[in-house]
Amino acid sequence: MIRGLARHLSIVSGLSGAFAAAIPALLLWPRLGRSLGLDPLLRYYLVEMMAIGALVLGVVLVRASTAAPVAWTTAGAATAFAVMSGVTVGSLFAPACALLALSGLLADISQGRVPLRRLAAAGAAAALQTGVMVALAAWSA
Repeated sequence: MIRGLARHLSIVSGLSGAFAAAIPALLLWPRLGRSLGLDPLLRYYLVEMMAIGALVLGVVLVRASTAAPVAWTTAGAATAFAVMSGVTVGSLFAPACALLALSGLLADISQGRVPLRRLAAAGAAAALQTGVMVALAAWSA
C-alpha cells in the first residue's frame, strides 16, 4: 500500500517539479530580453531549465522505468543552477529542486530501492552543471 501511494505521489511531485522548473523560466524570458545588465548566458540557462522540466514531464507521463534516475539527475542539475545563480533568479527554482528530488525519492521507495546511488548521480549532475556554468562564465569574461 505504501509503495502504491509513493508511486502516485512520485508522479504528482514529478509533474509539479517539471512545471516549477519551466514556468519561472518562461516568465523570466521576456524580461531578460529587455535587461541589458544581466549576463547573456542566463537566457541559455533558462532554456536548459525549461528543457529539464520538459524532460521530467515526458518521462513521468510515459511512466518510464527511468523516472527515478531522471528525477534525481535533473534535481541535481537544477539545484546547482539555483545555487550558482543565487539571488538573481536561483530562488525561483528552489521549489523545482525540492519537488524533483522528492519525486526521485518517492519513485525509489515505490520500487523498494535505496536511493544512495541515485543521490550520488544527483551530486554528479550538480558537479557537472557547476563546472559548465563556471567554464562558460570564465570563457565569456
